[in-house]
Amino acid sequence: MSLGVYVHLPFCRVHCTYCPFAISTDIALQDAYVDALVREIEWRAGPPFDSIYFGGGTPSRTSIENLRRITSVLKNVAPSVAPPPSAESASGDALAAGGGGATLSYSSLSTVNAAR
Repeated sequence: MSLGVYVHLPFCRVHCTYCPFAISTDIALQDAYVDALVREIEWRAGPPFDSIYFGGGTPSRTSIENLRRITSVLKNVAPSVAPPPSAESASGDALAAGGGGATLSYSSLSTVNAAR
């Protein structure tokens, strides 16, 4: 059975009036949020997963350093998730550097079986 992990990154430039998601436009909160997120990932490490989904606000608003921190801890709890074969954006570069094992898309991230 395949399992996926959803990582909520709740930072947006503006809060759209139609958006039902829990988000913040205060980018200054990002480091503290990622600190808490990393602790929760480590605490909740459970069964192996093979895909990672980033969503919430606008994941591309997350700093490269924070994406690296998140993907690094995910790599530690699921070392078998393969890194992407290529990265087309700054966010993708961070995922590749952290070994997040995904291809970035607007709606989700899906695992790529890349040979290394």
